[in-house]
Amino acid sequence: MPLLKHLNDFVTLFVDTLKQMGRWRVWLVLGVYVLIGWLLLYVHYKALSPVLYGTVKFWTSLFGEEASNRFFHYPGQFFYLSYFFGWAKLIMAVVLEGLFLGTTISLFRSAFSGGELRIGASLRSQVAVWVHLIGVSVIFNALITLAGMLLPILFAPWITGYARRTLAFDFVFMPFVFTVLLSLFYFAIPSVAIRRLSIWRAIGRSLRTFARRPFTCFFMSGLILAAPVLLAATADRADFIISKLRPELMYWLLLAGLLAEMIANFFWMGTAARFMAEEE
Repeated sequence: MPLLKHLNDFVTLFVDTLKQMGRWRVWLVLGVYVLIGWLLLYVHYKALSPVLYGTVKFWTSLFGEEASNRFFHYPGQFFYLSYFFGWAKLIMAVVLEGLFLGTTISLFRSAFSGGELRIGASLRSQVAVWVHLIGVSVIFNALITLAGMLLPILFAPWITGYARRTLAFDFVFMPFVFTVLLSLFYFAIPSVAIRRLSIWRAIGRSLRTFARRPFTCFFMSGLILAAPVLLAATADRADFIISKLRPELMYWLLLAGLLAEMIANFFWMGTAARFMAEEE
């Protein structure tokens, strides 16, 4: 039964990665990446500070004066917090995500092979292929961003004015789309980091792996994205949070999203490294 085999493969990969939870070097690398993301979030959160006002004003003005002006008036800051921080975080991901994830998976690879690679050596090995890591991140994040922007527009006639349809779209359909996209690109960054493949060869290898093991890739992607995507979908409902709850909750939701992504990246790189170790 192919489906049962893929499910067993998924469980094995997950359990083997779970056993690596004590790898402090992996958590340190992922923690530094989260720290950078938190600093970006905190700068937006404290935008009214005299020290930060000018920089944040310049950044938000790039998206239009009206939105920028509203951002600097309570509670408009929290209504637009997810939007402006989201774009800043996207730029961070394009430039740095591949480098940090590549360093992480090389540490995992060393651990699964019985070694203990140091962070410095792992990082230097990824700097050598940083351009290719950025290239993969650009393509993957571009697809994710386009899906997040275009699909709500395409489905607007079907969901506008229907609360249940909107909830189903935000919390079921869009997570499904993001899961499929991650399934297709699951081994792209790992292929650059470990196999030293170029951008298109790494993406091609990832697509071929998905074609051979679609259910395994989908199960892993679904588990990994569950918390980050649901938190992001909740944060996108800023109007409800601000009007019915407390505007400041937006900051804590986005912070929780960063922590959820750290855990997701741990299992993404860990399961990918374990899977690729079986192929060697």
